[in-house]
Parts: sequence; C-alpha cells; structure tokens
Amino acid sequence: SAFILAFSIIMLNTDLHNPAIKEERRMTKEGFIRNNRGICDGGDLPQELLSSIFDRIQKDPISLKEDDEARERVGDGKK
Repeated sequence: SAFILAFSIIMLNTDLHNPAIKEERRMTKEGFIRNNRGICDGGDLPQELLSSIFDRIQKDPISLKEDDEARERVGDGKK
C-alpha cells in the first residue's frame, strides 16, 4: 500500500500543479480519496489521512531543487 499511495501522491501533485491541466479537470479531494479506496490490503486508509495529504499537496507542491532552478533560469530568460 505504501508504493500505491506514493504513486498516487505523485499523480496528485502533477494533477494539481501542472499548468496544462484545466482547473475544471483537476482532481478533487473526494476524487483523491475515492482513487485510494481498498489500497491497504483491500481496506481503506483513514479518510482523515488522505484528506490531510490532499490539503498539504494542494498548498505546497512537491518540487525538486533542480526543477526550481531550471524554472528560475527560464523565467529569467537564461538557458
């Protein structure tokens, strides 16, 4: 279940923070919780846990330092 949850979190991060995804197509908290049903040996993880994960990813995207630096260079017009 840890592998599935980790993958789900990465997909959530991409879905919420990719500018190519339209706002109306972004994953909702309810959708994230629904997508993670049954991943713990057929049972569900606590809804409070999944809700908290969603809120944290929505507020603070996962980002690598190298990606941040590349975005800054592109934003400054450097290559």
